[in-house]
Amino acid sequence: MHDSALPLVVLVDDNPGDIGLVTMAFDAQELEVALHPIASGPEAFYFFRALAGQHPAQVPRLLLLDLNMPGLNGFQLLAYLRTQPVLEPMKILIFSSTHRSRDHDRARELGASGVLIKPADWSSYSSVVDQIRPYVASAGDGAAGVLVP
Repeated sequence: MHDSALPLVVLVDDNPGDIGLVTMAFDAQELEVALHPIASGPEAFYFFRALAGQHPAQVPRLLLLDLNMPGLNGFQLLAYLRTQPVLEPMKILIFSSTHRSRDHDRARELGASGVLIKPADWSSYSSVVDQIRPYVASAGDGAAGVLVP
């Protein structure tokens, strides 16, 4: 699984354009992480299910999770992930374009650590990286709260 000295960040998003923008933003802002993109909910389910028997050091530091995906949506994946004891230390930030407060509230109720709205333009991605940085800075609790701009 993960054997890099860098913190592992998993991005689950079905939009290749969003995955590319996040990758470019992490590089541009020099966020030193091992980014592992996953393009679907079902693929993420199998990835995390494989971690069930792994050492806790193999668990990602952070998951950026889109809500609106076909097959297995972000709410369904989040509910599953929060039932897995080995994944409990992993911070989960919802990274979605939805502005609906009921979706944000539901995500928090299911165990999300916070909510980030996907930026509408490239120039706003640097602020997203700034908000993510505390979550990957240390193995501790990371940042707290909801990050809805």
